[in-house]
Amino acid sequence: MTCQVLIESSQGAVVKSRALLDSGATTSLMSSRLVNHLKLHKFHNPVMISGVQDCLTDPSHYTTNFKVASIYNPNKHLSVQAGVVNKVTSNLPLQVVKGISNWDFLKDLDLADPDFHQPERMDVILGANVFDQVLLTEIRRGSTGQPSARETIFGWAITGPYKSVKNHVTVNSIQHLASPTTGDDILRAFWEIEEVGSGKESSCTLEEGRAMEYYASTTKLLTNGRYQVSLPRREDMPLGILEFKPFIVLMQMREV
Repeated sequence: MTCQVLIESSQGAVVKSRALLDSGATTSLMSSRLVNHLKLHKFHNPVMISGVQDCLTDPSHYTTNFKVASIYNPNKHLSVQAGVVNKVTSNLPLQVVKGISNWDFLKDLDLADPDFHQPERMDVILGANVFDQVLLTEIRRGSTGQPSARETIFGWAITGPYKSVKNHVTVNSIQHLASPTTGDDILRAFWEIEEVGSGKESSCTLEEGRAMEYYASTTKLLTNGRYQVSLPRREDMPLGILEFKPFIVLMQMREV
């Protein structure tokens, strides 16, 4: 379901944007284009994104906060936290929806997206973290071969398939899933990849193995998004040039 909304930054800047209501997304998303346009503040907070058939896309490294309001009544607004991605989805719908003048059940309704039938850019996905606050109770169903209208705080949103003359087209899109990822998750994934005995021959020395264990047990993700790394020491001398893989990975993560 698509809708047109007012996006407001903490500085009071407001723009009208197009959003996708997606209950299958476990978190909301916003395009980096819109984040930069509104000059929204970004917080370092990795979010892993997967979709159909467990396909992984580039992760989101930041989240941002904003308010989203109805174009009909700006007083109806929500506070949203969303992951920042380069592109949230393709233009929706995938093709022009024709014949909507015959959909009598839409008459006299304030549509959440008056241009729902025209493919346009999407800059926001409102996911499950706010979906239940957006959706209201009333539903209007069209005739056979027509979609339905769901009442939301943004107006009436169109959802469901419709029949065209030549084929069957869906108005809504495939849903995407996203989940927040902690620093512990990232480190765990690294150790699983580098785990000795995983089928690949290990090239680590005994000292390197001890150092990696030390990093795994002492590295912490701070509240400001930075990593706290404790440097190991050899018993007979200070540790010199660090050539261990975990150190390199952690430094790269810190610079993201």
